[in-house]
Amino acid sequence: MSQALDFSPFEKHSKADWIEQVGQQLKGENPLEKLAWKYDPEIGVAPIYFQEDCEVRRRGGTPNRESNFWRNLLYLKPTSIDNALIEIEQLDKFCDGTLIDLSNVKKSELPELSKLFHLKRDVSFINAPDDILTYINELPFEDCFGNLGFNPLKEEATINEGYIDFILQTNSYHSAFNTDGTWYVENGASITQEVGATIGLLVEYIDQLSNAKIDLRKLVEHLEVTTSITQDFFHEIAKIRAYRILIAKILEEFSIQGEIRINVRTSGRYKSHLDPNNNLIRNTTEGMAAIIGGCDSLTILPFENSNLMSKRTALNTSNLLKDETHLYRVVDPSNGSYYLDSLTRSIAEAAWNFFQEIERQGGYIKSKKSGWIDQQINSNRARLEEQAGAKKISLIGVNKHRKEGVIEAIDDNDFRLAKPFEREEAS
Repeated sequence: MSQALDFSPFEKHSKADWIEQVGQQLKGENPLEKLAWKYDPEIGVAPIYFQEDCEVRRRGGTPNRESNFWRNLLYLKPTSIDNALIEIEQLDKFCDGTLIDLSNVKKSELPELSKLFHLKRDVSFINAPDDILTYINELPFEDCFGNLGFNPLKEEATINEGYIDFILQTNSYHSAFNTDGTWYVENGASITQEVGATIGLLVEYIDQLSNAKIDLRKLVEHLEVTTSITQDFFHEIAKIRAYRILIAKILEEFSIQGEIRINVRTSGRYKSHLDPNNNLIRNTTEGMAAIIGGCDSLTILPFENSNLMSKRTALNTSNLLKDETHLYRVVDPSNGSYYLDSLTRSIAEAAWNFFQEIERQGGYIKSKKSGWIDQQINSNRARLEEQAGAKKISLIGVNKHRKEGVIEAIDDNDFRLAKPFEREEAS
């Protein structure tokens, strides 16, 4: 026997109704101000969102594709090419490709790079020395090449002519330049600063490459954007979506068709040596944020040092999110959330304002050389350190739910909010 359900208690109410009812409970105070949360100095979070708080999005969220598939990349920072080959052989079946940091590899070993491409896997580089250009044309990259990882404008005012000549000479257009925003994240930038500065760097690359007779129809295939993901789950989801919106806006301004890939790595900012098992959990939430936001590739860094087990666990974290939680099956899983749509818009607008300030100062190169960008980042870094010290930022196993016992601190040059606590523990 069917019985009609009574949905009257769930009738739709307006935002004004909510403000009135909650305001009465707060004895006349404005709930939108009283209950608001402002984790980032420029991005506020309201206590509730209604449809009227969102606007119709113009190309946000994930790119135009049939699934939310991402490439699971193995991160390696080998001391030699031979060591990289050994680890790839051990871990190759767990990943879709490899991201290799060449900063510790001797220049004399560069000819050995050809061995990496016999694996017929997606191979990308970061921190590649200029010498790689001498050998790159002889490498059988074909379909197994990712990104060369060139980021000369990070330090230089112009793109080396050798880069331009290489791109013009090759018939296979593959990604060469990595507009890398990870540096900003790992040095303490806010989301607004990171996205705004990275967009400014992207504009600089497009401007210089378009003036170097690079085919604009192929330009997007030369460029990628890379960012790091921290533990601010919803903000990081919205950050990736904001990147999509702003990149689309930039390409539209230059009359360029296509999409630029967004590569994501987990961040070291909130990682700790005091209780490293918590880093595994942090990697999982950071990876989820990157995937839900719509990344094209994901590199989960090892949660403890760089041992083989930690690397395999990092790869299988991404595999688990893909094959067990099936996050890849939904193209844009965050679409329709009033909160995330509003947060995406707020980040995009604030980052665009930061980018416009960079442009007012003469562009990315000038504002970087003048020290203005670094000053802004250093100011936010000091804010983060102060908040972590005052426990306004929770670091589980570090300043909250800390386990007992003295653990020797590990000295490194990375910016990590846990570092002062590690020194305190070891003293």
